[in-house]
Amino acid sequence: MKPKLLTDLNNRRYARELRDTHWEFMERIEKLGMLWWCIWNKNGKEEALDEVRCSLIRGLEINSWIQRHRNWFRVGRWSEERYAQPVRLTRRGEWALHHRKRYDLEPVEGGLVEPGWIAYPSASHPDRQNAAESI
Repeated sequence: MKPKLLTDLNNRRYARELRDTHWEFMERIEKLGMLWWCIWNKNGKEEALDEVRCSLIRGLEINSWIQRHRNWFRVGRWSEERYAQPVRLTRRGEWALHHRKRYDLEPVEGGLVEPGWIAYPSASHPDRQNAAESI
């Protein structure tokens, strides 16, 4: 069974919001050089300035982006002490971040139950481009 294609405006807006989260994640990595990432903050640890701690669903959504673009990220080993893993951008990842228009409208995939769903993001608002200063 194929993933369900979601096409209504609300789903496309949600996909846009999620794609903007992907870019913000990459912008923070670029700004800091390395970011500690916790895919599921089940223990409710407080987030430090060099960390991103996610709920399970949001963490899986970011993980899907990382897996889709493995050559953009270097993900290190999990640290029990930090309860997170270090993530860096590769040169290709930095290039993609600065040329995001090429990738911005790629489909977003989600869903915890097979076969899941796919939605294409609505167009990005011009003010969202290169918003690293706001993070």
